[in-house]
Amino acid sequence: MELIHIVGDELSRVQMRSASCSIATESPTGSTTPRPRWQSDSSEEHGVELKTLPAVFLLDGSVLADPTDAQIMDAIGENLHELSCDVAVVGGGPAGLTSAVYAGSEGLRTLVIERHVIGGQAGASSLIRNYLGFPRGISGAELTQRAYQQAWLFGAKFVFAREVTRLRANGVKKILTYRTDARSRQRR
Repeated sequence: MELIHIVGDELSRVQMRSASCSIATESPTGSTTPRPRWQSDSSEEHGVELKTLPAVFLLDGSVLADPTDAQIMDAIGENLHELSCDVAVVGGGPAGLTSAVYAGSEGLRTLVIERHVIGGQAGASSLIRNYLGFPRGISGAELTQRAYQQAWLFGAKFVFAREVTRLRANGVKKILTYRTDARSRQRR
């Protein structure tokens, strides 16, 4: 199943980011179509005339024109504005994913907030030999994918393209302040 269909020049900003996200998470983000083919095929198929490329066609039929990372992630994933949690994990590297697995397995509502893609530096490693349970080693991408799937199966929610800039207490509640693009927003 294709989650998104990207239309634009092959080296467009959105396609490059989407490809790196797809590689890091091995998720089916969808296909890309260079502009000339899209103009002849997809415009009639989707009934849309776009003046701004790249464009991202979503599964629900909506279209994003020249979207930011945050807009794409909100469209295909969790939206930070709609989530509350028992445990917020800042960072989706091996330690963050492990925390999400443990918290989720205990039945806690878990939210992982990652500013780029899951896996961190380890996700790009061709072979990790010092991780518990893999005496012959495992690729960073495979380790990341396994941890992500396990955390997701335990109910963890993931939000990408958000950078947490502050944590403060408001009574018993904790409030995360995060940045998306050039703006800063708060999550209560």
